[in-house]
Amino acid sequence: MKYLLTLVLISAICFTACYQEESNKYTTQANGLNFTKTEVSNGVVFNWEEAKMFNFTEYIITKHPNSTPAISNIEDLDKLSSSNIVARNAIRQDTFAKDSISTLRTYYRLYVVSGTHFLASDEIVQNSNFYTLQNQNISQTLVDKKKGRLYLFYSTNALEIIDLKKMKQIALFDNTVIFSNYNMSLGYDQSGNTELYSSKADRILVIDGENLRVKETIYNTPKGKSIYNTVTDENSNIFFVESDSISKYDPLSKKISKLEFNKSYLNNIRVTKDGRNVFTGSTLSNIYHYTIDQSNGTVSYKSSPSLIDFSNSEIANFESTIICGANGTILTIDFEVKKNLANEVGKYIKSIFDDNDKIIYSIGSSSSFVYKFENKAGFKNIENIPIRSLPSNIFFYDGKLFTIGLSVNFSMGVSKYVLQRILIQE
Repeated sequence: MKYLLTLVLISAICFTACYQEESNKYTTQANGLNFTKTEVSNGVVFNWEEAKMFNFTEYIITKHPNSTPAISNIEDLDKLSSSNIVARNAIRQDTFAKDSISTLRTYYRLYVVSGTHFLASDEIVQNSNFYTLQNQNISQTLVDKKKGRLYLFYSTNALEIIDLKKMKQIALFDNTVIFSNYNMSLGYDQSGNTELYSSKADRILVIDGENLRVKETIYNTPKGKSIYNTVTDENSNIFFVESDSISKYDPLSKKISKLEFNKSYLNNIRVTKDGRNVFTGSTLSNIYHYTIDQSNGTVSYKSSPSLIDFSNSEIANFESTIICGANGTILTIDFEVKKNLANEVGKYIKSIFDDNDKIIYSIGSSSSFVYKFENKAGFKNIENIPIRSLPSNIFFYDGKLFTIGLSVNFSMGVSKYVLQRILIQE
């Protein structure tokens, strides 16, 4: 009897041990893994705590286009496709990995494997930094930096509004009547509501940025004088050029001030952020620089000593560095030529300044890079940032670069125009 009892106890112990071993083959959701991510330029970096188990085997990071439950057995973990695995690492001390950001939202999970046992982290999600545009025929872009919106004007008279924080469409308007043959501009009313300004013959339409309804019409003085391109400063003053003068509309006083006679037919205009420096020019002309005081009087006036291409021009926010023309010519405030960016940027398209005027970002259509230059003597190229398209436009918002360009998938024979958000590393 004693022998039989002993045999039963031994069998029970063995059964329990086997059951525990089998159960340990399955995953446990482990919040203690502290699986985290940090977004970097064109990618995401993962970090976690070092595994403490005695017989550590490897770390595995998985990714899926949709939210998925944690894998429940080691066999399924081993059967994962390579497209679903970001990293497999057998070095215990290496507790980080990196993945490039997908054009789609992506879900990640960390598994810590110890023989036939493993732990699974909570799932974390990385939103896409891409948005596919509705159209590729873009005539103009305007950035609403207060509300984080992009206004895309298409040559079909359609307007698409995109949320730059969520990278999703807010609205799409077809056959709008607000379009101008000249550059439009963006500002804000006294309540902080977004407005668009569009020149129509001798008037400027003030358009609600939400519903595109005309709120007000500003008539030029004297009536009948055509208005060309418009720009705004940080206080939503509207600057515009006519055939023979440069003018400023003050939204508070509702008055138009004639700042200066236009020296010739110059329809391109740029102003610094504070509205104190005004530049005019055309595709090939002298460039004129006016410094304006608070009472709209001209403090100083300078003209470039020779003809310069002022098309495709960009002015620094505070300093008066100028970049213009098909060659991306960098000029000083005294119109001294310092560098042609086209010598380093293949098929040069455009340049912009960062918010502090310390960096110049340039793009060209021959390569999928954003070229980063110092905005100081020498204008040294300090970095080439890879992007996912052949760019045609670039702008800066909230410490991030945004590019618009053609993305081609040669294996699938598919091309599309995409907006890409790029985190800038200081």
